[in-house]
Amino acid sequence: MRDLTEEALRAGAFGFTTSRTDGHKTVKGEMVPERYSEDEELIGISDALTAVGHGAFGLIADFHDEEREFACMTRIGQQTNRPV
Repeated sequence: MRDLTEEALRAGAFGFTTSRTDGHKTVKGEMVPERYSEDEELIGISDALTAVGHGAFGLIADFHDEEREFACMTRIGQQTNRPV
């Protein structure tokens, strides 16, 4: 995903977005896979923003664990020096 994100950013994408909200489901009503993404996976993907020097990182969450979500977003922002 990191490599695909970098490729997309180089081709003109605005950034990368993901969702950890219970409301984001497939047409069959199942949770989308990224609902269960670990922090380290998202941080790894965000490295693409650093590599290209532009782009924003978007994350939608229900904040069941508010401290964890904000810690992850803060870390991404600090490591990439890009908007989150």
